[in-house]
Amino acid sequence: MTEFTDQLSGHGRGPWSIQADWIIPVAGPAIRDGILVVEQDRIRSIGHAGQVKPSANHERLAPGLAILPGLVNAHTHLELSGLRGQLPRNVPMPEWILALLRYRPDRAGQLAGVRAGVQECLATGTTTVGDISYNNAACHELAKLPIRAVAFAEVLGIAPADHDAMARLARQLDNPPQGPLLTHGISPHAPYSTSPSVYRDAIALARRRGWPIMTHLAETPGEGDLLRNGGGPLLDLLRRLGVIDTSFPKLGLGPVELARQLGLLEADCLLAHVNYTDDAELDILATGRASVVYCPLSSRFFGRGGHRFADMLRRGINVAIGTDSLASNDSLDMLAELRAIWSGDAWAGATPAVCAGVPETPTAADAAAVAPNVGAPQILEMGTINGAKALGLADRTGSLEPGKQADLIIVNVGQTDDPVAAVLQGQGGVERTIVAGRAVFRKSR
Repeated sequence: MTEFTDQLSGHGRGPWSIQADWIIPVAGPAIRDGILVVEQDRIRSIGHAGQVKPSANHERLAPGLAILPGLVNAHTHLELSGLRGQLPRNVPMPEWILALLRYRPDRAGQLAGVRAGVQECLATGTTTVGDISYNNAACHELAKLPIRAVAFAEVLGIAPADHDAMARLARQLDNPPQGPLLTHGISPHAPYSTSPSVYRDAIALARRRGWPIMTHLAETPGEGDLLRNGGGPLLDLLRRLGVIDTSFPKLGLGPVELARQLGLLEADCLLAHVNYTDDAELDILATGRASVVYCPLSSRFFGRGGHRFADMLRRGINVAIGTDSLASNDSLDMLAELRAIWSGDAWAGATPAVCAGVPETPTAADAAAVAPNVGAPQILEMGTINGAKALGLADRTGSLEPGKQADLIIVNVGQTDDPVAAVLQGQGGVERTIVAGRAVFRKSR
């Protein structure tokens, strides 16, 4: 991992500039034959060649290349990166969870997974991650690595294990590591594993510290069954694991309404997945300020049908994209996620029965037809600025603007008059990844 400016002319941290056929700022229209100037770790200026003076330390990229903001993976579990290909596909969530518990890595395996995961993220253009760690071990490794990260410490506990859940979390948060690219958050796991009291305490702690929150929500139909009726396959799982002492209370409400009552929708909160919602629940989400993180290829891993991200966007809900972990995905490649949305491949092989009985959930065919109508710019926004907004980092990253950190990637788009569509349609990979002005990945020739 070497400084980008050193690779150009050895002028240390002095200003440098880069020129490309296209610059895609996300914050505005694509710029043909653009120049971007960086000083230290920040963007100093950006615009058309002839309008922006290049630095003495200047590089003109080869034809067919475009400069984009670094991608933002808003939901992942990097510590599980060693589990690629080891867990079953197209199975009910309880079966997958049992397999995960059998394969969960020890601390050394977690840290190795984080290192490998970060390497894959950088090689595929991700410069920022929202990462969850079940014992907060990952943050100690992330603090050393050249990727922007919000490290979410996971907390879970349901009767009888809820009484000391916050004490366990407090021990994990004792003297957390600091770093110029690292910030912290808290992740109450999910409504089926975390009691309302733990949720409320975690939300209160996050607010005191000024940290964001992330939780899994409405990931599987069984979650709604458990909350509404106090039964179903997730209750059977909890009993099998011996983590519930009596029975789950019949709350008579769905995951989204529970999130509203807990205060999650009024917090700086990321709701991971939200695969199963009806119109009334989308209307509730739209009244709050929580973001949704859709994980397209992880959903495909489980054989799930559509996702209502287009309806969410139309209601003004901030929708970001994540990969989830390599325990439920084949890669951490965010470009692959965005391209799967654009093409409809995110729903290839989906099992319609998985969505049976879930109101207003589109079929795979419906979702594939909707996705292109969202538009290439909006899809790219979901993988960049929307993720930065969700993580509370929009003032630093997610778009190419003067004053923001120089988090950017160089992608091959070929000869085109529509570079945004070319990013999503093409197979061109990432040529270079730059975080805070430093080159952290360069494609080998």
